[in-house]
Amino acid sequence: MLRSALACLAVMGCATSSLAEEAYLDDHSNPAALVRSLYNAINRGEYARAFSYFAEPPAADLESYAAGFADTRHVRLKTGEVFEEGAMGSAYFELPVAIEATKADGTRQTFAGCYFLKRGGVISEETFSPLIIERGKLRPSKLPLDRAVPADCEEWT
Repeated sequence: MLRSALACLAVMGCATSSLAEEAYLDDHSNPAALVRSLYNAINRGEYARAFSYFAEPPAADLESYAAGFADTRHVRLKTGEVFEEGAMGSAYFELPVAIEATKADGTRQTFAGCYFLKRGGVISEETFSPLIIERGKLRPSKLPLDRAVPADCEEWT
């Protein structure tokens, strides 16, 4: 149980060969799209791509990150309303989420929490700072996926 929760905190997911056929998605246009891209990479087994969406590594190294998903076959994601705030030319976002992780043995576990994202600086022709995930905080939930998305991110800040 603790290993599952820690793996989730490091961003839960894993792929099997049948799920690797999921269509490729790499969309940095908004917070929900980027988090969908994160789980798309995880479901496809593209852990280096998933790892790259974070400003700071979500695990000690890529190998540890990928190992956290060894017992997970697929992850479904549901997102809530995005909250945005600006400061000093940057935009900060909070995205409530719930995920349902299907383990290798077929059991499912739901997690709820928030992702905190940032788009740095003003976008211009000379400079571009893509939207990036600063961190994610998730914990097990007893609610089903459709009801587990938090209303906001206040308790996860």
